[in-house]
Amino acid sequence: GVGLPSHLTHFHVDFAECPLIGDVGLAALVSCLPQQLQQLQLSFRRCSKLGSTGLAALSSCIPPELDQLHLNVSDCPAIGDDGLASLRNGLPPRLSQLQLSVANCKLVGDAGLASFLDGPDKHIQRLQVNAIGCPLVGDAGLAALALRLPTDV
Repeated sequence: GVGLPSHLTHFHVDFAECPLIGDVGLAALVSCLPQQLQQLQLSFRRCSKLGSTGLAALSSCIPPELDQLHLNVSDCPAIGDDGLASLRNGLPPRLSQLQLSVANCKLVGDAGLASFLDGPDKHIQRLQVNAIGCPLVGDAGLAALALRLPTDV
């Protein structure tokens, strides 16, 4: 099939508030990401059919050379801890900027946040996490974030 241009290095798409977009659509989109992609910015805010299966598909297709990932899945009611854990497993080792918004994702809790933030990413220079309105995130989630902070802050 026809995919994105192989020389593409930056890819930004915003499908916010498209309630018919779900896991199948995200899987189709990310299956054709070029391997040389350096910056990926995806917004699926309020895509109510998008869930953890979609994040698992994204995880398996993240290009190895990716330097920046910005993902907004705020207000997606089917996104949960297992989706964050699978997304974490696919992050490339050279990633320097990571921005994740799971605001108002009612199934995201301490375990998901901790598993997402856990890892040996020594290259991350900029980390931004938005978990506004996640009622299952508490002290343990905040502690997981604190563990990711450099000791010389």
